[in-house]
Amino acid sequence: MTLTRETDFINQAMANPGQWWDPQSLAGLSGLKAPESLLGNRSVMLRADISTIWCKWFIESLCDPDNYVSNIKGFAYIYHDVLPRIRFLFPRKSEDDIKEFAKTVSRLIQKEVYRRREIRRTSITREIREYLVDMCFGEVRCWICGRKFTDEQIMRFIEGHQHAQKLPYYVDIFKPIGLVARDMKIEVDHVVPVKHGGGVGDNLRLSCGWCNSHKSGFNFLYEVGETYNICIIDKKKTIKLPNYFWTIRTLATRPRCEFLGGCDRTTSNDELTVYCLHEKGVVNPANIAVTCMEHDPIRKIRHMSRKKFLDSIQINSRH
Repeated sequence: MTLTRETDFINQAMANPGQWWDPQSLAGLSGLKAPESLLGNRSVMLRADISTIWCKWFIESLCDPDNYVSNIKGFAYIYHDVLPRIRFLFPRKSEDDIKEFAKTVSRLIQKEVYRRREIRRTSITREIREYLVDMCFGEVRCWICGRKFTDEQIMRFIEGHQHAQKLPYYVDIFKPIGLVARDMKIEVDHVVPVKHGGGVGDNLRLSCGWCNSHKSGFNFLYEVGETYNICIIDKKKTIKLPNYFWTIRTLATRPRCEFLGGCDRTTSNDELTVYCLHEKGVVNPANIAVTCMEHDPIRKIRHMSRKKFLDSIQINSRH
């Protein structure tokens, strides 16, 4: 079995960096399709995120939902604004097809308008906190990384007055929980961020403060820039760390240890973290793997004193 497709793709995509800015070359680049083998174990997430963003960009390019949030204009006004643009984009399609497609897009925009009109952060009551704890059915963990909360943390969370906890002496360099007091708290996370229309009910989960703060209002991998942190291990070794949102997105969408020999640990029963699958490569979304502590291939260098980590880290070093 040859690697002809992979070779052709790499040669065409990376042959000349100047083509990325050359209008004549972009058409050829846009027609390339990355072989599945090059996307690694994150291929589903990489393709899903880019497809969703492309769709979002297309719809919002036709009509900005924010233009309708603050007034009473409804579907008819949205359709009136969308229809001419659809006619322009698809001049060879029949009028019936154009109108039907315009209706489909307009309904999606109207739905988004309704979401944005209703966006508000619901007050997290004691009842909601108790419900979220009960829904964990025993072990109360961060839904993203699987970090287990203590009984004292849970009690204070339910009562609504968490106190500052002692920060850990060591932190995980790939997932440094414990650099600030918020990291150690139990927080309520909106799985779909509020700004993207996320509501309450089934959209609420318990998370540690670290995951919640770095997840923030992002939904997809490509919403954050290609930035890395450089961690200096010693005079001879440095490690490039991933954007923390990439870590969170990976753990949330692949919540199980990926040890090749098989492992039953998931974020429902253990705390998981990530590492660089191919040590010599850059730890980007295509090269992040999930591990439990038992099968961690970098356990000897993973943990570093909090002070040393803060002193050694070089924030937002571009690749």
